[in-house]
Amino acid sequence: MSASNLPEASSWSVPTLAAGASALLELAHAEPLLSGVTHMQTMKGILLAGAGKDYLCPESIAETEGSCNALPSRAEQWQWSNSGTAPLDPRYGVGLFNYRNSFDILAAGRSTGGERSKYEGWDTQELEPGQTVTYAFQTAKAKDAFSLVLTWNREIRLGPEGRLTPHLADFKVELLDGDIQVISRSDDPGNNIEHIYVPGGLEVGEHYSIVVTLKSSETATRYRLAWQARNSALRHGVWRAE
Repeated sequence: MSASNLPEASSWSVPTLAAGASALLELAHAEPLLSGVTHMQTMKGILLAGAGKDYLCPESIAETEGSCNALPSRAEQWQWSNSGTAPLDPRYGVGLFNYRNSFDILAAGRSTGGERSKYEGWDTQELEPGQTVTYAFQTAKAKDAFSLVLTWNREIRLGPEGRLTPHLADFKVELLDGDIQVISRSDDPGNNIEHIYVPGGLEVGEHYSIVVTLKSSETATRYRLAWQARNSALRHGVWRAE
């Protein structure tokens, strides 16, 4: 994830993200109901889930001019893609940092699963291998995109003869509709980030479920989940480029 898609902007991407994370953590420490966000991976999930895709520079402009001097047209905006087994775009990752989206996810509060989850929020839980957690929610208003990130830590263990051995649990996450049909799935066995993005958004008034499954692990593993059904600031802003 980056704070900009311009090559010359890489030097300030890290401090921009660090400043955003610090501001969100300050709020979390001041509000007891947000205490779960102080887990490092929870904040990581919130930042990644809030990332936007609509600001990405079209390949046609990036290749010919090297940078974007203006917002792309509506037809040229979409330059991000992924798949169920490769949840991150090979060039843009999850997209561009969006503080407003991440703030809204944080402020929505923790949702521990069950029938009363919200259309945006976050959670952190520990699962045993084979266990699942379901977050069921209903969309009350029109939203034109849905974003979700599941993340967890890779464990480094001290083995025989003082050798460090990495261990990576294998999670998957699915978005289901009211008929329990899979809308989207993220299942990358070689990564500790799963990402679902639905650019068309979700149907108003429909019921949906997020299902997190720990497929395999040597031990119980804690995950962090963040999600949001949202409207794009670029599509609805007064600065919309036609």
